[in-house]
Amino acid sequence: VDVTLPPLAACPPGWNYIPSGASLVGASRPRWLWSDEYWIQTFEVTLGAVLDCLNDERAGSHITLASSTLLKPRYADNLESLEVQLGAGGEWQAGPEVKDLTWPARGLSQNDVGAYIEYAAKVLSPQPAGWYLALPTDAEWERAARGADGRLYPWGDDYRLGQCVDAHFDLDGDPELWPQVVGCGADDVSVFGVHDLAGSVAERTESAFETQRAVFAVRGGSYLDRDTVRMNTRARRGVGNTPVVDVGFRLVMRKQPSWLAALDHPLSFRDDFERPDGESVGAGWVELNAQPMRVPIDPGSPERCVLAAG
Repeated sequence: VDVTLPPLAACPPGWNYIPSGASLVGASRPRWLWSDEYWIQTFEVTLGAVLDCLNDERAGSHITLASSTLLKPRYADNLESLEVQLGAGGEWQAGPEVKDLTWPARGLSQNDVGAYIEYAAKVLSPQPAGWYLALPTDAEWERAARGADGRLYPWGDDYRLGQCVDAHFDLDGDPELWPQVVGCGADDVSVFGVHDLAGSVAERTESAFETQRAVFAVRGGSYLDRDTVRMNTRARRGVGNTPVVDVGFRLVMRKQPSWLAALDHPLSFRDDFERPDGESVGAGWVELNAQPMRVPIDPGSPERCVLAAG
């Protein structure tokens, strides 16, 4: 197999390159799906990165996180136990229970994540020219986790205690279940070098979950899981726009299609379309978000348009 890798100088720090190729996707009816090349973050987005976003003055025009969604209580009935809170000077800071800012960010809604993507794209700008940031699709997440051989866990086909940050993983001897710093599950690494896909926090995708409206697919297990089925690379469940305490996210970078390159901003899109040059790629539709760089609240009813020649 010949794989052409990008030059080392082109590799953004903290990102892993996934070459184009086919991967086995799905559990009950697995199928081979082709993915074009993309980049995926080595680790999940951290709490510290989200705090930087909230406290960055440049984020003002790009992000409108509601405090009610980001002030995520560790327990739903304990509003004094907050992971993120406003300090006396009006700055966002970690709550008293947070032990490390390199914990994965958790408890953000789908809309919060969309706002962070917009901020990251315009302020942090890790993407090379002609690429854009997004949540991974179901297929992209699974390819990064399973590799090309369809393995059951990122490291292989067998599960052993301590290989990922799940409910059995304990660095501090603390009976409470806490997140851990990203990357500390040393064996939880895929063949592409991507960390924490089996444990740490479950991860949002931009894909709709089955046919349910306003429900998104979530992949991977978390520090709260004891069931090894949740940790395997085929497991998926659905969550809505609401925050979930053990669900976080990581981003991907995709190459803009040539017809989109002329626009002054990238748009999230689904690759279910037929190009006007006649090269069939899908069913003949493009689904575009009405709001650039934002994740749609309802993936079942995005804006649709037909591509015109030219």
